[in-house]
This record gives sequence, C-alpha cells and structure tokens, in this order.
Amino acid sequence: GYGDPNVSFDANEGVFYAKSAGRLVIDGNFIDVEQLLTIDGDVDIAGGNVAYPGELLIHGWVRSGMSVEAVKDIVIQGGVEAASVRSAEGDVVISKGIQGSGRGIVQAAGDVTSKFIEQATVVAGGTIKTQNAINSELAGGDAVIVTQGKGVVLGGKIYAGRRVEARELGGGTGAPTVVQLGITPEHLTELAKLKTSLQAAEQALAETVGKSSPASSGK
Repeated sequence: GYGDPNVSFDANEGVFYAKSAGRLVIDGNFIDVEQLLTIDGDVDIAGGNVAYPGELLIHGWVRSGMSVEAVKDIVIQGGVEAASVRSAEGDVVISKGIQGSGRGIVQAAGDVTSKFIEQATVVAGGTIKTQNAINSELAGGDAVIVTQGKGVVLGGKIYAGRRVEARELGGGTGAPTVVQLGITPEHLTELAKLKTSLQAAEQALAETVGKSSPASSGK
C-alpha cells in the first residue's frame, strides 16, 4: 500500500497519511483509503448521470432514463426506476426495490440485493437476492435466491450457474416462469451486452417518438 495514490507514508514519523477522503481499509500489510461518493438525493435529469471510480452511496432514487456506474460497491437507499445501474467490480444493494418498466437493468460483478424486482433485468456475477420478482429476467453466476418475505417469482426468466431458490414459483394464471441452470460467465457477459443495447435502442426510439409527435398536425 505504500505506492497507493490515496495513501502516503512518512518514514521519519512512521505515520500513514490519507491523501483523499474516503473509507479506511486495512487488509494485512495493505492500507488504502477507498474513495466514496455520496449523493444526498436522487439521480435525475437535474443532476445528470453518475460515473465514479470508487464506491457510491445514493440516498435517493435512480430515476428513469438515468445511468449510474461505479467500479466498487453501489448502495442505493431509495430504489431504481427504468434506469441503468452497473458496478464493474463490486456489489449493488437497493433498499426500496427495482421498478424497471421493462427497461431497467442492474449489473454487478458480485452480488445484487434488492427488496423487490419488477419488470427489470438483473445480471450478477455472484448471487441475486430479492423478496419478489415479477416479469423480470434474472441471471446469477452462482445463484438466484427469492426466499425472504413472500418469496414469489411470477413470470419472467431465471438463469443461474448453480442454484435457484424460491418459496413460490410461477403461481396464478400469469405467464410461466422459465428456469435454467448452468449459466456461464460468458453467457452473463453476452446477456448484459444484449440487454444494454436493447435498452439504448428503446430509449432512442422513445425520444424520437416524443420529438416527432407534436409535428403531426395537418397542413
């Protein structure tokens, strides 16, 4: 940790100094200050999209059409609408849940934990944990666990490398739930790329329709 850009060492005093604000991490002989960005409210059009090389804490919601990216963990104390949230190396934790409206996508190299997942795509290298999943596409490199709370999965698709657990699967008269085990990291990567491209295309189409509709008046 001596050569770390966030920490300096004074050999005369035998003291480490933090060169940036953040969270102290001491792991064996390695000392670092992990950079943490806190957003007090929502991520919305007023504040713009967020991309950060460290860890993110968002007190509010990630609103529709917005993009949030971080290298480390992302903790969202609100929820996620039809937006894109991606952690390149860490976990994503969503306190209120995901209301994806068919366009929301959440990706993490590690685990994704969300109170509920509705009409969204969630891709995790590790485990996806939620209380309810409705008409969503969930892909966990290790497992998809829906056992807390009601533990209901209705419609949609579930892919997992090793294990799927749910209290109730595809109940009622709705669309059946498809479950497939044995997904590989390559499958996860391709699924994430496909969904991200699809979301971008749908967003562009929505903006085009929105701009062209007022011009449809007669001559």
